[in-house]
Amino acid sequence: MQGVSAVAASLWAKSDRGQSDGIAGPLWLPLYVHMTDSLYTCEHLWDGWVPQGTKDIIIADCNGDARLARSLVTFLAGIHDLGKASPEFQSQTWGSGEEENLMWKLRDAGLPFIGDSRVQSKGEQWLGHPVIGDRLLVDYLSKYGWKLKKARFLGGILAAHHGKIPIPHTPRVQTDGSLKQVKRWDIRCGFYNSNPGKAGKFNKDNAKNKAWQSVQFELIDYVRTLAHLDDDDLNYLRDLHIHDEPTTLLSTESQSLITGIVIMSDWIASNTLYFPLIPARPYDCDEDSDRGAALLYECSLIETSEGLRKRADRAWKKLDLPPSWKENAMPQTDEELFAERFSFPAHAQPRPVQRIATDIARNVKEPGIMIIEAPMGEGKTEAALAAAEIFAHKAKRGGVCVALPTMATTDAMFERVNAWVNRLGQDTESSANERTMFLAHGKAWLNKTYAEMMRANRFQDIGMDLDNNAVGTGGAAINATQQAVVNDWFSGRKRGVLANFLVCTVDQVLMAALRMKHVMLRQLGLTNKVVIIDECHAYDAYMQQYLQRALEWLGGCHAPVILLSATLSDKLRNTLASAYLRGAAYSDSQTDNLPVLDKNAYPVITYTDGLTVQSCTADPSGRKTAVECAVIDDDVSATVRTLRERLADGGCAGVICDTVGRAQNMYEALKGVFGKECVTLSHSRFVDCDRMNNEAGLRQKLGPKATRANGERPGKYIVVGTQVLEQSLDIDFDVLVTDIAPIDLVMQRLGRVHRHHRGDGECDRPERLRIARCYIRGIDRWGETGPVFPKALTMVYEQASLKEALETLGYYGVSAHSTVHLPDDIAPLVRSAYEDDDTTRIEELHVPQSWREEYLKDCDERRRTIGSKEAKAQGYLLQDPVIQNSSGEPWEDGGAVQKGDAANKEEEKGQMTVRDTRDTVEVLLVRRCGDHLALLPWVMEGRELPIGEVPPDDVSVKLIQCAIRLPLSVCSDVDALIGELEDRCEEYVRNWQDSAWLGGRLLLVMDQEDNESFGCALTGKHVRYSRETGLSVENDEKREHDKLI
Repeated sequence: MQGVSAVAASLWAKSDRGQSDGIAGPLWLPLYVHMTDSLYTCEHLWDGWVPQGTKDIIIADCNGDARLARSLVTFLAGIHDLGKASPEFQSQTWGSGEEENLMWKLRDAGLPFIGDSRVQSKGEQWLGHPVIGDRLLVDYLSKYGWKLKKARFLGGILAAHHGKIPIPHTPRVQTDGSLKQVKRWDIRCGFYNSNPGKAGKFNKDNAKNKAWQSVQFELIDYVRTLAHLDDDDLNYLRDLHIHDEPTTLLSTESQSLITGIVIMSDWIASNTLYFPLIPARPYDCDEDSDRGAALLYECSLIETSEGLRKRADRAWKKLDLPPSWKENAMPQTDEELFAERFSFPAHAQPRPVQRIATDIARNVKEPGIMIIEAPMGEGKTEAALAAAEIFAHKAKRGGVCVALPTMATTDAMFERVNAWVNRLGQDTESSANERTMFLAHGKAWLNKTYAEMMRANRFQDIGMDLDNNAVGTGGAAINATQQAVVNDWFSGRKRGVLANFLVCTVDQVLMAALRMKHVMLRQLGLTNKVVIIDECHAYDAYMQQYLQRALEWLGGCHAPVILLSATLSDKLRNTLASAYLRGAAYSDSQTDNLPVLDKNAYPVITYTDGLTVQSCTADPSGRKTAVECAVIDDDVSATVRTLRERLADGGCAGVICDTVGRAQNMYEALKGVFGKECVTLSHSRFVDCDRMNNEAGLRQKLGPKATRANGERPGKYIVVGTQVLEQSLDIDFDVLVTDIAPIDLVMQRLGRVHRHHRGDGECDRPERLRIARCYIRGIDRWGETGPVFPKALTMVYEQASLKEALETLGYYGVSAHSTVHLPDDIAPLVRSAYEDDDTTRIEELHVPQSWREEYLKDCDERRRTIGSKEAKAQGYLLQDPVIQNSSGEPWEDGGAVQKGDAANKEEEKGQMTVRDTRDTVEVLLVRRCGDHLALLPWVMEGRELPIGEVPPDDVSVKLIQCAIRLPLSVCSDVDALIGELEDRCEEYVRNWQDSAWLGGRLLLVMDQEDNESFGCALTGKHVRYSRETGLSVENDEKREHDKLI
């Protein structure tokens, strides 16, 4: 055993736990080997995968010493499992016989145990080797004069390597504080206390103490040698401090990033595909078999330092983990940049906001946060991607993250980002494809482009071995065009955020501020990138708490951030910029010097250069639209009359409703007048495959490439939908009807009417629709004290915000109307509506005197709601990094919020936690066919589902595409609902539980009610589904009453 004693070599780290194949006997891996594997893997990660900008954060905490930072990180990766060198871990058994554990190896080597073979007493809490490793490293460092608090900056990283933020360092937190418990804690670490009267002390002369401490310290010394971390380095680190805090060794950000790198190293080194286990008794191995010979070869590798290095290099080559992305040859002019990256036509000029965004990105010395406010359709996405490419080069980041509010917006954005990534340059010295991509949301595999990329990766190395060009188990094939790829290793639920290019729902960013397991991996993945967050105005007060905390963390990591919005209130813009600056400055001192914008400044870009905040106004692109707006009655008949008049000569209309129920009712009314072929419905309450087909159809008929000339744009067409139409789809209406909503959302919706230019003077539209018009509904009546809204609307939006939208537009009664000039009116209208001071807002909005008392009550109610949401978020927020950094304490927390959740549910729970939503239940819709079940008729032609066996993969995939979340109206008692569903479907799904696709899924079995719809009773209500209208719910009592009528 190279570099370690026989005693140290007897300690085990990995085992097949008796699951032997009979060829080699039981398999294991010595602890020193796993330490070596992890350290060498970390070296590869540090040298080739971690971007320089991320490394610089850790290097800065090491006083700028890059060599020391590398040695420290690789050392911590090497000793992450130090706690396994303890009686608690080594005494584990997985059977009743001597052959069913590895304690015999330790006994043969002379390591002592307490009386019986088990160190842990019955009913005693398992400490776990991460916590023990923390304790052992702290004790080791004490001999170099390290104080407890400073030693814990390193020990805490060992404690966190299983993904949980460290707990305070004391056994009394884990126990009842009694001397007996403290003694037991010591024993399980290998400290045999000969004098229990002195808590926390142990007799160093005790033979057992000497034996265990000797081997523990030997392993630390062994790893230190490999990491080139000598005594001078330890002494230097002992005396080093940052933030003017003598006890602070590492910033909170560095501790998190190092922990993330250590976890990655451990996960890779623990994969037996790359680092095989070896026979515990090599003499029992069948050397004449191929497998036996291979295992004996592995045994020979661990005997020498050269062999261990060869083992690690072989694993890294087989893993074939792509390096971080590095820009190679960036176009020098804006014209070249936008032409090459976005296929702009020859001689096309970037729009002013795009040009200014790239100018700012090129000129800032220290990229920070950039907030782009520009009209809908102005090219904010292209501006952000172009600026992100420049920022990545300047800040030495290895990729880009694009986060959006919904799955629908994320799917649509993935196509655009994928096309952009395929046009990027990369490091010419790298033979690997750096363009690793990951699509992160709950239904990512339904995205056709992404699914094709995943399939291509699975089969890309077939047949390559003959030419010695195989890329290995985890690799991504390289082709002449260097297209973006999905890498196997980055395809995991928690690993996807580590890919170089990430397109995701905003939840993935917000969860970097959530107290959940493995949050440090998420923080590492985001720190590696430039982070773009779209529609940053669209998140409520609860989500804003997570967004602000995430910005504080990203600011502390100096990761560039670009926020996009059609427009923001002054308060929200300043809050978001301040959060980033607060993290970057490690204090609140820089948050009072924010620029004051003129209300008419628009488009506008606010940005930081270091700790300096500036703003720059861009000229409008010249694209202007005057939208004539008018209020109509809320009754559906008013909308029918309006559209019958406006569409007399044809045209395409949009009707946006604030709730699914209102949209379904409106659809039925319009269908009765215009016919089913002219009206379609789009909302979130369709099964996945129907929803995606609906949205694809809308993009095809109403997108920028659809014209009447090419036959794609319909002659007469009405789309009824919910908020999905305001932010998810690039579609263009000739005329719009919308429910009232907060003013910023009204502006978003106005951006969907005449969105695309259609001929000179809009001559390609019907003559009576060449002027853009929008009709606003959703007011029940106009009372003396102000407007009264339907209950359905006030369940979605605050009454104060709805009143402000009307007041901003100057609507104070029936038949109110005005003209909104886009984009000129967007900024002043939104900023007036969101003026922070009530008195100023009332004056600016000219709120009638008779409305004011009721309006102020609504404002008070909104403040209470916002305060409640903000307070609710605090219980799940990760600790404040600024406070943590100024405390002089190591990174500590009370543990992850998600306690006891199954691994495959943790991500979903995290997403629910960063959104202030109630629990709902997802089901798979199927239909009953006699004694059997079948898919819906339009899915795989209604194929029958096997009951006694797992459906074939192709059928299972289609069945999962029939997933839908049940609405809150049937989820008031989630436990009772799940119980009812399980009772109903148990006989059908009991044989499906081992399916990777269907295990744990719930079915909702429906009976056919007519040619187009299916239904069933559920929790006292009637649930109905049709391909035409989606899912609807009504009370059984009402249903029976309607039948009688």
